[in-house]
Amino acid sequence: AGAIGMSMLLDAAKGKVAQLDGAPLSNNDKREQALNYLKGYAIQQGIIAGESVLRYTLESAVQAMKGEDL
Repeated sequence: AGAIGMSMLLDAAKGKVAQLDGAPLSNNDKREQALNYLKGYAIQQGIIAGESVLRYTLESAVQAMKGEDL
């Protein structure tokens, strides 16, 4: 995934993390839902990214959201 693709993935991940924030799910379930969403989003947008990149992007989104709450 190039810089634009990564930016798009990060924006999508932040949106999904925010959406799942108050959901009555375990953190693991939230992570899996967000990961599945990102996989589908990447395919839909034609972004080529492996699962490790998607997991890193998702974790970056979580950390960014935590940082914004401070």
